[in-house]
Amino acid sequence: MAELDRYSGIVMINCCVVIPSTIFPKQGKDKSILKSVYSGEERLIQTQKTVESLKALGYETIYLFDNSGKEHQELLEREFSDVLLKTFDHYQYDNKGISETLLLLEGIKYIPESCSIMKLSGRYQLLRRLELDTSKYDLAAKIYEHKSGVLFRKKTMATRCYLFKNRAIYELYLIQLLEEMYSYSARIVGFGSFKRFFFNQFIPAKNTYSYFHPALSVEAASIRVLKRLNLNLCKLDNIGLRGLAGTFDNHVIED
Repeated sequence: MAELDRYSGIVMINCCVVIPSTIFPKQGKDKSILKSVYSGEERLIQTQKTVESLKALGYETIYLFDNSGKEHQELLEREFSDVLLKTFDHYQYDNKGISETLLLLEGIKYIPESCSIMKLSGRYQLLRRLELDTSKYDLAAKIYEHKSGVLFRKKTMATRCYLFKNRAIYELYLIQLLEEMYSYSARIVGFGSFKRFFFNQFIPAKNTYSYFHPALSVEAASIRVLKRLNLNLCKLDNIGLRGLAGTFDNHVIED
């Protein structure tokens, strides 16, 4: 139902916020791939601060989808009693974008169809209220441009935080996101992929490429999906979020 937003004074559609997280990640088969540079206790505090930032901005309907497994159910229920918590025990892929996309696809069935949906990753805090004019746009997101070689530039979509018009469009985006990440592995996009494709035709047993864990990032896949679906995009110059990058240098992300 539409309501007058007391923060911006504009008429908006009721917004549900989704926080995907894996506060207590499992160790994968490949021990060289570190699931998180933070401890479970640190990630718990970070996610609590994410919730606090949303509540301070007036967001009331907040979903936390966590993929830590049922062994942490009681702790999470105790620490997040003020939000709509859904816990999952899905396989945790080395490509975190795959894990998050599958988690969101499973979780959004709990969200009303009429809600616009804002996704905010559990390690970040939102500093300002974000809105989406659903009469004009299907989503709002920040788009990055990166230098690719001497003459070219490539684009990616910021996936830490974005807004979608409704559940149906968001679900379509998520399904196409999986399609893009997996189909990319079968394409020839450069000399390396051409060489792999050529030799695999004659010596398939020597193919060591991990099709189960596709290498394409969710940020790169997202921009391809937006073009394919021809979605009406509201470009955000600034999202207004802050958090730690999750890398060993521990630098602060401000976007």
